[in-house]
Amino acid sequence: MRQSISFAAKQNKCIMTAEKSTAKYWLYTFVWLGVVLLFLMFIPEWFWVPLPFFLTNLVVAFDSM
Repeated sequence: MRQSISFAAKQNKCIMTAEKSTAKYWLYTFVWLGVVLLFLMFIPEWFWVPLPFFLTNLVVAFDSM
């Protein structure tokens, strides 16, 4: 597990944070991508329903949230 060091600007304290693995979220992202594609092929008017789940997992997999 990788660790990063960040500095609190106002308090001048060093904070150690552990970065967690995003492999699970990448798996969820690809599963939701499959669901989105299935909806797009078979029920195109409803393909937008799984999009929030796909996009949320994509952002979490990129460790941006």
